[in-house]
Amino acid sequence: SRIGRVGPVGPLSWDGMSSHGAILKEIPCHCEFFPGDTVFTSGFSTIFPQDIPLGIVEGSKIVNGATFDVSVTLFEDFSSARYVTIVENLDKNEIKDLEESR
Repeated sequence: SRIGRVGPVGPLSWDGMSSHGAILKEIPCHCEFFPGDTVFTSGFSTIFPQDIPLGIVEGSKIVNGATFDVSVTLFEDFSSARYVTIVENLDKNEIKDLEESR
């Protein structure tokens, strides 16, 4: 996931506590971001295309003096999800092959 449309990128995962909370990890300390900034999909995935809005930055904490863990409030409250759509990425294998050949 990415903070803003051109900001720092890191893995986003469930915070383990609420149905609308997540943590964006491994954001370098030199990067600037603020509470209220929007978090988007980065496009560095074979699952999600880029620039899908996910949530907003709530706060952050420094981890091991090197990176930030950023608290994100998701736009979707997953406890209220009733129907989902499963989408198959037909280019998934080609994307993986290209990533592995770097």
